[in-house]
Order: sequence, then C-alpha cells, then structure tokens
Amino acid sequence: MEDEKHAVSLCSQNPYPGDEELQTLETEIMVKWKLDQRPDIISRGSDPKEAQANLSAARKALASGEQCDALGFIDMALETDILNEALWLQRATVLIAIGDLREAFRSCCALPPAIRTADIWKMGGTF
Repeated sequence: MEDEKHAVSLCSQNPYPGDEELQTLETEIMVKWKLDQRPDIISRGSDPKEAQANLSAARKALASGEQCDALGFIDMALETDILNEALWLQRATVLIAIGDLREAFRSCCALPPAIRTADIWKMGGTF
C-alpha cells in the first residue's frame, strides 16, 4: 500500500529503448552549435553599482527600441556582476526578441546549475 503513494516507484527509471541514441544526437548538436560553451563575457570583477548603471542604460535602450544597444549594456553589466541571474535572464530575453535563440539558450546555461533560478530553467527549457 505504501508504494502506491510514490509515483516514482510505480515506473521503472531505466532508460527507454533509443534514449542513448537521442542523448548522443543531442550532445552532438550542442557541440556543433557551440551550445555547450559559455557566452563570450569575461568578468572584470564585482561592481554591483556599475552593473546597475549599465542595466539602467539597457532598460532605456529597450524603451526606445534599441535592442542591440540594450544587449551591449547588459553584457557590460554582466562583466561586473557575472553571477547575477537576473542579468542573464534579461540577456536571454533580449536575444529572443532579436531572434538569436541559440545565444539566448547559451545565456540560460551560463550560470552554474546550482545557482540557476526557476525562471532560468524554465526559459532554457522552452528552446
């Protein structure tokens, strides 16, 4: 009776036939499209004030329809606050608007899994 309450125990957790081939194919695609690599943003140290100023400039650029300028400001903000999940999410959102889905996915994967927020996981899962 106790096992009926645990859904995981009702089904085998073993891979289904063909799962290994699908995983291999997905890995090949990730490598081919460089989705397994971090975006080319290099940390210049931590300066949350500078990051916030660049984020404000990015929001102004977005408000005036300048998505490419906004992306540049977001990248500069990330250089001074590389582990800021909100900045990575904003970067992915702008990239989606521009139409660069591959780079948006890379932005979602840029943070170590342990510090990714649910929003980052959800956005990355939509691609």
